[in-house]
Amino acid sequence: MSRILLYIVGFKIGHNALHDECGASMARALFKPNEIVVLDMSFCEMGKKAMLTVFDLLESNTSLTELNVSGNATNKDGIRALTRALKTNKTLLKLGLRHCDIAKVNIIPFICQVNAKPSIYIP
Repeated sequence: MSRILLYIVGFKIGHNALHDECGASMARALFKPNEIVVLDMSFCEMGKKAMLTVFDLLESNTSLTELNVSGNATNKDGIRALTRALKTNKTLLKLGLRHCDIAKVNIIPFICQVNAKPSIYIP
């Protein structure tokens, strides 16, 4: 008897009120297997803690090609973690960051890192 294994390669959970704790837990669960290719967590009311978790996990992720976290709050620690992640992550090609309050922090190092990685697209 043959067995069919199914893998989720895309996960769109956008526009759900996950908030910080649930958002961070969801990110840890989804990033752990390193099989998700597309992850949409946009407008999930995630705060700075959940966003920091997402960006920290992105640093060692080897499967994600598209991440959308638009509409969630972040801060300077989150942007620093994202900048670090972009230095080491080799798979991410598309990143959604609209309405994340990044204008309130110094984003020059982040912009320099994005410019150094011409394969990434930020809509």
